[in-house]
Amino acid sequence: MKRRCKTCNREKALHLFYSTPKWMCKSCYKKTDAYQNQRDRYLRSKYGITDYEYARLLGYNKDCCWICNGKSGGKNLAVDHNHRNGRIRGLLCKRCNGVLARMMDDVLLLQSATQYLYRDGADVHHVLGRDAQVPNKD
Repeated sequence: MKRRCKTCNREKALHLFYSTPKWMCKSCYKKTDAYQNQRDRYLRSKYGITDYEYARLLGYNKDCCWICNGKSGGKNLAVDHNHRNGRIRGLLCKRCNGVLARMMDDVLLLQSATQYLYRDGADVHHVLGRDAQVPNKD
């Protein structure tokens, strides 16, 4: 199903509209003062930064995640922060932010994971006396 945006007059799929206002597509709504004010209030209350400061952080790394350098692609990057002291560390894509969350922001655990990846199965070879591989399913 489709709906016509009364602002840009384009017919678009329903998922490109917020539930309120129903008559304006997401891309048009994001250009309004109401959206900017709502976003600014959210960033101030949750992270203590303004929308302008968020934009400066985003521009610092050229709209890319601060870990993988993947382009944001128009999506908002997460404001990453230290959960112990509240200090903002940077802006991350969903994937990188999720990795840090799953590793509980533990530097030693992340270093251990890095060493594990560098070993690339050497421990398995040592135990089994051979390289073991997952069968190719092609």
